[in-house]
Amino acid sequence: MKGEILRNGKRCGKLLFDYLPCVNYAMLRNGVATCIQCVVENEDTTDWRQVRVGVRGEQIKPHEVMLDFIPQGQRIQLNNLKIEPELDALVNSTESIQTKFSVSVSVADEEVLQEEYDISLLPFDQWPGNNVMPQLLASFVTPNHPLLSRVNSKASQFMEKWTGSSSLDAYQTQDRNRVRLQVAAIYEALRSESISYCEPPASFESSGQRVRLADKVLTEKLGTCLDTSLLFASCLESIGVFPIIVMMRGHAFIGAWLDETFYHQEVCDDSSYLLKQMADGINNVVLVETTCMTMSGAVTFDDAVGQASQKIHDERSFVYFVDVHRCRLGGIRPLPQRIQNGNEWVLPNDGVEHGDRVSGEGYLCRIQPPAVHCPVAASARAPADVPDLFSGHPKVGETPESPGRPGGRYRLRPL
Repeated sequence: MKGEILRNGKRCGKLLFDYLPCVNYAMLRNGVATCIQCVVENEDTTDWRQVRVGVRGEQIKPHEVMLDFIPQGQRIQLNNLKIEPELDALVNSTESIQTKFSVSVSVADEEVLQEEYDISLLPFDQWPGNNVMPQLLASFVTPNHPLLSRVNSKASQFMEKWTGSSSLDAYQTQDRNRVRLQVAAIYEALRSESISYCEPPASFESSGQRVRLADKVLTEKLGTCLDTSLLFASCLESIGVFPIIVMMRGHAFIGAWLDETFYHQEVCDDSSYLLKQMADGINNVVLVETTCMTMSGAVTFDDAVGQASQKIHDERSFVYFVDVHRCRLGGIRPLPQRIQNGNEWVLPNDGVEHGDRVSGEGYLCRIQPPAVHCPVAASARAPADVPDLFSGHPKVGETPESPGRPGGRYRLRPL
C-alpha cells in the first residue's frame, strides 16, 4: 500500500492507495477488482466538499468517483474506483505491456494531488500465478473449443471398444468405474495426438507463465505440464466430468472426481484431503500425470495414475489444487474462443460408427482398458477383461441407500 500526502495551499490530507500490479483479460472477464483499496483522509481543519478521485492513463479507461462531503479529521474508503484497461489492449496483446496510470484527487475543482503508478497489462493467454487469485487458473480450462470434439470422438471409440457403449455419459450411470474409464479414454485419445513435452519456466506456479490453450496444444503438438493439464481438464469438463488441477512446486497435473461431487471451496491447500479421497474404500478421485501422454514409449493410463499418486504423497512439494467445477459455480468463466479467421482450421471428425468398427488393426485396437475393480450392473458391465475397481458402490438400477440420494435420484453435493 502506498500513502501519499495531499498538500496544496490550504489543503492537507492523505491518500492510501493499493492495487494489483498486473491485469489480464481473465481478471477483467471475471470481475476481479484491480483497485484493492483507496482511502482519502481529510486532515484539514475544514470540511471538504465536491471531492473527486479519478484514474486515467495510456490504455486505461478514464474513471472518476465523486464524494459530496468528507468531514474534517475523517477518512472515506472508495469501494468503486476502477482501474480498467482498454479491452483491445488485453485481447490483442501478444506480449506484456508496461504502462502507467495516474490517480488524482481534487477538492472543489482544485487538484491537490496527482500520482503516477506502474501496471503491467498481461497477454490474453498469460496466467499471473499464485500471487493473484490462483482460482483464475480455471479460466484457462476451455471446454467449449470445437477442436476438443476430435479428442472426444476418439475417446468415445475407446469407450465402445472397452465397454460396448460409446457414450461419454459422465455421471449418468452413477458408476465410478465407468467415469474412470472415461478419464482413461480421454488420456488415450490425447496420447494418440502425439504431443511433445517442453519444460515450463522456473517457479511458474508463483510467477505465472504464458499458457498454451487447448487449441494451441492440439495444433502445435507441444505443451508444458500446465498446458497439458489444462488441455486434459478442458476435455474432461467438455464431457461433463469434474476436473481438478493439482499444483506442485514446479509441476502440475490433473485429477477427476469419480463421483458427482466437488470441494466446498475453489482452492484447497491441504494435501491430506486428496490423499483421503484417493484411499482404498473411498476412491472418489483419480489423479493423472499428464506428461505421461507426451512420452514416446507406451505409458499406460495406469502408469500415469501411479506416477501422480507418488507425487501427491510428497506433501512438501504440494501447493494446492483448484476445483474447476466449484470455480464455475463461483462465477469464474472460461476464456472465450479466439479462432483465427485468416487461417481456417480444419476439424477432422468422422463421428462414431456403431457396429464392428474396432475389429481392424490399428492404434485403437492395441490399447487395452485400464485396470479397474468396480462391480457394476449387468446392463452397464464392461467386457470380461475389465476387472472391477471399487467395492460397495451402488449398482446401476438399484436405489442407493445414501440419504443424499432419495429415491435413487442423484444430487450434487459439496464435500
